[in-house]
Amino acid sequence: MKTEMHIVIAILLFSSTCEASRFQMPDAIRYALEHSPTVEQAMRHASIADLQSRNSRATFLPGLDLSATNGLKRSVTSGQPVTPHNPWLSDVNAALTETLYDNGSAITKYKIASLTNEIARINFEGARAQLTLDVSVSYYKYSLAQKIFEVAEQRSKILGKQFASVSSQYRQGMKTRQDFLRFKTQVQRSDLDHLASENEIRVGIGELKRLLGFAVDSKETPEFVAVEPAPFNPKTGVPQATPPIDKVYGYRANILQRRANELNVDFTRRLYLPQLAVTAGSTYDNSGYIGNGTAFSATNTLSWTGQLVLTYNIWDWGTRARNVEIAEHARVVQDEDLVKADLALRQNIENLMLQLRLLQESYKLNVELLELSQQSYDFLEEEYRRGHITYLDIITGLNDLLDAKTKYLTSYFSLLQSLAQYGYYEGTLYETVSTQK
Repeated sequence: MKTEMHIVIAILLFSSTCEASRFQMPDAIRYALEHSPTVEQAMRHASIADLQSRNSRATFLPGLDLSATNGLKRSVTSGQPVTPHNPWLSDVNAALTETLYDNGSAITKYKIASLTNEIARINFEGARAQLTLDVSVSYYKYSLAQKIFEVAEQRSKILGKQFASVSSQYRQGMKTRQDFLRFKTQVQRSDLDHLASENEIRVGIGELKRLLGFAVDSKETPEFVAVEPAPFNPKTGVPQATPPIDKVYGYRANILQRRANELNVDFTRRLYLPQLAVTAGSTYDNSGYIGNGTAFSATNTLSWTGQLVLTYNIWDWGTRARNVEIAEHARVVQDEDLVKADLALRQNIENLMLQLRLLQESYKLNVELLELSQQSYDFLEEEYRRGHITYLDIITGLNDLLDAKTKYLTSYFSLLQSLAQYGYYEGTLYETVSTQK
């Protein structure tokens, strides 16, 4: 059953269609999946692994080799008279061979190749989901910067207008220097916030262009439409169950990699044992069929062979034994790295659940704070119109309202980023996105 988190992400991701150089969030994700070198690289690795798996499967099938030689040949022996002979050289050979048993080496290679193929497929799916997550998170950050920029712009416009009025009154002696400096400080602080948010927008655009795969020398300047905050219920929209670790792409690939590591050791160990091979083959040969005055079938030769070959290296100065020991040590080292990766992954999931609960409460409190700040500002505005308070009081109320709005926006987009991360760990983020139209 899909959670409300999936519905929220789907609504935000697929709310519009793409225009030339103008992206909304779903357009950016689709463009990135089509143009990102990361996904292309993972897809190529998966294709290589699939081809190698097919090659390993083909070793179980018989092989057929065909060769034909046709030409002229003349031999002269010194001191001997030249005798008439057939000058034509002709030969056709077809050989059908099959290895019936090779001490288990072929089937071990096949198992390793099959596991490698499955690992490459999971890694491709993981890279695709990771890119979806990266674009989603970067787009949420960009949207947050855009919305904070709008808040800062609103603050600068109101304070700038009032500062011009206070400056005029100060020059006329109607306002004190304290009022003038107070307003000037607020205006400068507002300008700094405005400048910082504008810089965050530029950083966000650069990050999105990188993720979307825009060429380094591209002159195109895409326009990204910020995500608009939508009504959200944190009680039902935030999942409480920890995503199972066996759904995570990296953990699934690690399980298969452990099996492949063990098979690599087994393959090395087989090379240490006596080598027993059972082979069979059939050969057709026809030589000298041109210019001999007989029918083509007169020179046919058909033969078959069956061999049992046992080989064993009596003395190699311990090389093969050491190779087995090296393979064992390498397997342990690789498995320990996988264990560390799994522990880090589990810790990241636990940290995410803690963060989700914190953001859930933070978002709920910031919604309440924004409502209270709006009510307070509406009351101050009414009192100002009645002449009961000064403009400094209403400016203070406006600053409180805009600060509350900034905190609300920050908690909202931070929550969306964590929900996208949850979808990635759950293994449903890309599927949720790709099934939408």
